[in-house]
Amino acid sequence: MRVATLAFVVLALAGCGGSAGVSGGAASLLPSTTDAFVAIETHVNASQWPAIEALLRRFPVQDPVLGHLQTLGGEVSIASVGNSLVVLTRSSNVQPAGFVAKRISGWTAFARRAATFDSLGGHATLASSQSYKTAMATIPSHGLARAYAGPSAARHLVTALPDRVQVLRVPFGRRGPGVGPPTANERTVWAAAAVVAGSHSVTLEAHARILPPANVILSGSVFMQVPEPEYQARLIDEIPADALAVADFQPAPSEFELTDTADLPAPVQALAKKSATFLNALDTVLGGETAIYARAGGEVTLVTQPSDTKTASEQVAALAPFFPGVTLHTTVFGGELVVSTSLRGLAAFRAAGAKLSADPTFRQAKVPTDTTGFIYGDLRSGSSGFAVIAPLFGLLVPTSPEHTLLSYGMRRGNEATSVLVLQTG
Repeated sequence: MRVATLAFVVLALAGCGGSAGVSGGAASLLPSTTDAFVAIETHVNASQWPAIEALLRRFPVQDPVLGHLQTLGGEVSIASVGNSLVVLTRSSNVQPAGFVAKRISGWTAFARRAATFDSLGGHATLASSQSYKTAMATIPSHGLARAYAGPSAARHLVTALPDRVQVLRVPFGRRGPGVGPPTANERTVWAAAAVVAGSHSVTLEAHARILPPANVILSGSVFMQVPEPEYQARLIDEIPADALAVADFQPAPSEFELTDTADLPAPVQALAKKSATFLNALDTVLGGETAIYARAGGEVTLVTQPSDTKTASEQVAALAPFFPGVTLHTTVFGGELVVSTSLRGLAAFRAAGAKLSADPTFRQAKVPTDTTGFIYGDLRSGSSGFAVIAPLFGLLVPTSPEHTLLSYGMRRGNEATSVLVLQTG
């Protein structure tokens, strides 16, 4: 599950109040070819500003001035125009060091080179482009930050989506004599995201238009990316109601072996470096709907549905040496393989007590019926349970007391959607 730096924005914004939101009006000055555009509200307190910086780290053009935008005040827009950084603000009383300035239609534009201004204020603007309008219509019209990325920069933003993709072998009949990359990747047309702060929650909503790999690339590749289909989570009817953190997903066949190692979670990368067979073993153990959850005391349990539970159980035993100091207990229950760090975990799963789907706090989080996967954390009594699950999915652990955290992805046709909600009360 892909969850990257934009998710940190939500975590860092914990506890902030509502905001009138940014307008994004500076898009009417930028050329339609603008690579990336971010409108941010700088009137935030010191504890909120790191969240804005986390968003800016996804910006395709890095510049030291990005760390000092708060001094500009009010709404500030950042744009990547032809690989050049442009900063626009309503204020006319500031002058970032090393920048030249020009007043345009009520905005003050800053750039490293005066020639950059030649592309501003024309007729074919970003705000009038169909791609921009389509993308921004998918996200809330208010918030602490709104971001847009066109084709050349969209991957910076797309990596923030907790969307799942699987890698499959290209059908032989579709392969030609051409030479292409080993894996034909999906193509991102645009991406958009908004961070919205409410009185008791902070929400990151992101959307991306994603197309299949181009035929010319596909014909010369061995593997291809395809979207992971949505599914209805059933394991929530089996997981104990007192689970503090849950990650639920459906691994694709050979998912770990075929995924670029650099895209795997850091803990999995570290284990893969110790043995060439580790990823293959994971693919053998995991199958069907899979959930990993933590309960009080640090107990962690995995539930999965491999095609061959006997072989998968044997692989769990083979994996045990990779986890020194941890005893893995296994059982097969109702055709599912259950692995836990304690016998108590196995007993709790098999017990007929209350289940997660009926837990009031989980129900209040409102996990959609169909997703490409979700991560849930009950943070009311602290983040110890979530701290066990978070590193596997690239999420930071909230440092202040919160209520719940929910992250999920959806895939409808060519549009990938992700929502990350941190409830603060």
